[in-house]
Amino acid sequence: MGNQTLHLLAEHDGTHVRLLSPSVGLFTLARASGAALTPGENAGVVLCLGREIQLLVPDGVRGHVVSAAPKALRAPVGYGTLLYELDTAQAAQSPASSGAGASGCARSAAGGHILRATQAGRFWLRPAPSEPTFVRVGQTLRAGETVGWIEVMKTFSQVAFQPRADQAGIVKLAKVLVTDGGDVAEGDPLFELELG
Repeated sequence: MGNQTLHLLAEHDGTHVRLLSPSVGLFTLARASGAALTPGENAGVVLCLGREIQLLVPDGVRGHVVSAAPKALRAPVGYGTLLYELDTAQAAQSPASSGAGASGCARSAAGGHILRATQAGRFWLRPAPSEPTFVRVGQTLRAGETVGWIEVMKTFSQVAFQPRADQAGIVKLAKVLVTDGGDVAEGDPLFELELG
């Protein structure tokens, strides 16, 4: 099964943004109401003709989901179907209030930086049991680098590191906080990061 990525289509309306499907298919792995979405973040998957199309939040779009998630686990969608409505005013007033960025990065109470799960599922540190982990402790992380996969119903979503503005410079993986194949909830800590 081939995989690809597409950016969601965006319609701006004052303090709200509507994110629309860029493809036909079955929409799954939707983000929950209240979730914060930021540019480049994975916001679900469309299954189309045996392909998984990872849906990414377009550049310049940031806000909190105010629409309800689809009732069906795999909801049929067409090109231009509304997938999310975002409240952008709340994000503009408090960009760090959600505690999560595009990669789920957040500052912990102790002052360290934490990479958090962007959705619930089973977290995998490696692409296959016999393969090395995507990243290792002490490694310098690059923007867009895959740090793991989250599996939901045999569908795998890439978890990529996307540094926030306050994480400029060298970012290293300081500690792994989850076991390979362990279940995670949205917002659970995955990795502790160290700024260099």
